[in-house]
Amino acid sequence: AYLYGFGTPAAGPVSPDHPWYAPVPPVPHDPAEAVRLLEADGWMPGPDGVRVRQGRRLAFDLMTVGSGDLALEQMLPAEWRTIGVEARIQQRGLATFLAIAQAPARDYDALVTGVPGDLALGQVTAMYDGDGPLAYPGYHSADLTAAFARVRRAQDVTALIAAWRDVQLVLACGQPAAWIY
Repeated sequence: AYLYGFGTPAAGPVSPDHPWYAPVPPVPHDPAEAVRLLEADGWMPGPDGVRVRQGRRLAFDLMTVGSGDLALEQMLPAEWRTIGVEARIQQRGLATFLAIAQAPARDYDALVTGVPGDLALGQVTAMYDGDGPLAYPGYHSADLTAAFARVRRAQDVTALIAAWRDVQLVLACGQPAAWIY
């Protein structure tokens, strides 16, 4: 709805149109299952509909740049609210957003950002292979490090494609980010 039918739901950081795409299982959109999981973990609806567990509300700040994605930034909290989760939008100017998002402390609850892709999948490397300025998720694992090492060692296109598909599968299992479109 946000893209008026012109987008493709994402299951990972690589577009299905990319030749190195690995078909990874998408996280299902299942609000009823989300409610079941929350309640099984002790998160019950509070008087205002926001879930509470041991006196703590299920609420967080969603940091945004407040740019052309404003409609998306409004749709996400509205969707979460239907299952009893409160997301408060915190719009920041670009310089402030980047200063917070790129700081070593990662002092934010969640953020919405768009990272443009390229054919060499440089955006995936920038976000997950090391601690560079686009490594917002701060996600590392031994499997991911090994998969990126295979990307760097690939001697031919077949090995490179296989290595990139491994990277995508590791990210699909770890879910360090929610890819939207």
